[in-house]
Amino acid sequence: PPGARGERFAWVRSDQLRTLLAARGESVRLVMIGACRGAETSARETLAGLGPALIQAGVPAVIGMQAEIRDEAAVVFARALYQSLLGDRRPGQIDAAVSEARAELAARWPDQQAYAIPVLFLNAEHGRIFTVAEPATAAAPDRPPNEVTEEALTDLLTRYGKQALRELRARTWALAEQIKSGRLALEALRQEAASSTGAERVALQEHLRARDEAQRAKEAELQGLRAVVRRLEELGVPEELSAEEFEAGILNEEILAAALEDQPYEQPFRARDLAQWLQRNYPAYWAHVVRQAGGSAEAEALIDQRVRRLFMAGQAPSHRAWFLVQRGDRFIRSRYDAPV
Repeated sequence: PPGARGERFAWVRSDQLRTLLAARGESVRLVMIGACRGAETSARETLAGLGPALIQAGVPAVIGMQAEIRDEAAVVFARALYQSLLGDRRPGQIDAAVSEARAELAARWPDQQAYAIPVLFLNAEHGRIFTVAEPATAAAPDRPPNEVTEEALTDLLTRYGKQALRELRARTWALAEQIKSGRLALEALRQEAASSTGAERVALQEHLRARDEAQRAKEAELQGLRAVVRRLEELGVPEELSAEEFEAGILNEEILAAALEDQPYEQPFRARDLAQWLQRNYPAYWAHVVRQAGGSAEAEALIDQRVRRLFMAGQAPSHRAWFLVQRGDRFIRSRYDAPV
């Protein structure tokens, strides 16, 4: 029927739309429902919502809103979604694209819950709704897109190798947040440059080029940091260690303290128990420690020396609620308020 201003609308029920899409076969890979409450379901009929209905029609992925959403937030979400979905890093990976788009909403409105409104209905294996074909003349790549080469990774490990894995993860997260904010600032600057004229426009465009170059440098650094973190995780490097400490087999005090804290209260244990804890929790790291010490027995002796030196009877760092008591070749972990 005609609308208030003369527009003509044709109302289509979800089951009718489902039938229309089913008739198109596999040509429709994604449906994005930007309307408020498009993902709601009925309390009496589980699959009464539009999103689930389209999934029933065979659409690999449907995105809807499970509550009311402001137009500005819906636009920001859609822009970030398609930029990620069609980007070079993970093209066609709809679950990853939704996560990145939600992150954009969280960065834009951190004090609101806009990021929680979009919901993904997925019926695609591994979250991929399409693949990008390589040109017929191009050779198949030897590595995934945007993957850091081994030579570059070696240089990056030399650059970042002195930082603990925990610090690298924190730096990666902080840099990712900076990049998100930078994208928003660049978009605002582009809009300002587009609406300006004359000398002001020239100056803004020059500033835009400089900002864009700095943004690209940060993105390249983030890519390198993520590659370093992935490599250290693959090697089994503990959170408290740097790449250099891991390779050198240094017996880290924080890791040794974690092994001590895992021993039960008021029960005697030996250095061998701590060695077994390290071997069980960090096998690759323990292998380096053994190699550095000259053998398993020597590594256990090193642990014994460290424990005796760092945690003498009745002494412990102030932030710990326990201390060690020495009983010959054994130790006992005791609470400060417990009798010895």
